[in-house]
Amino acid sequence: MGLVWPSPMSQYPADFDLPIVDHVHARHRGLHWPFQNNLRPDQETFYPDVDVRDYDTGYAIDMELPGLEDKRNIKVEWTSKHDIMITGHLARTSLPAAARHQDANGKEDTDRSTKTADKDNKEDGLTPTLLVSERKTGHFRRKFHLPMEVDASNLRAKLENGLLKIRVDRVKMDERTSGQAQIE
Repeated sequence: MGLVWPSPMSQYPADFDLPIVDHVHARHRGLHWPFQNNLRPDQETFYPDVDVRDYDTGYAIDMELPGLEDKRNIKVEWTSKHDIMITGHLARTSLPAAARHQDANGKEDTDRSTKTADKDNKEDGLTPTLLVSERKTGHFRRKFHLPMEVDASNLRAKLENGLLKIRVDRVKMDERTSGQAQIE
């Protein structure tokens, strides 16, 4: 479990009571508590899968965000010398207005739970109804507590083929603020 909890035998001077990734078990809540799930999953925050790697010079975080193409839907920020938070919104591709379902009175059905699948699935002028929705959509959030201080001002993030790649360098030992107090 070295990726979740820092090893007490490691060289890191960070707090050992904080996990590297947040909500490790909450990500699988739907599997264990199916009746506590929101009936409208687009309103629930989800936790994308990640890989966190430790290099001698810094850290690499890769987050899976399949289907996300607009980088304006992602926010990467640091909240302390050890903490990085990633938030955003992953939306399902919606149909053009003409292809949306209408009720018996001709009004457009605006309930997100009954929206239909992507326009790419449209065949013979018919719009299919979404029967199964296993893809994660909606708001997402992940927070990382890294074992060593990072130089967040040089944080680099790139969205490529549905993978958010974040690279951040460690603060070098000689740049850290440390010292010894005089005892009176």
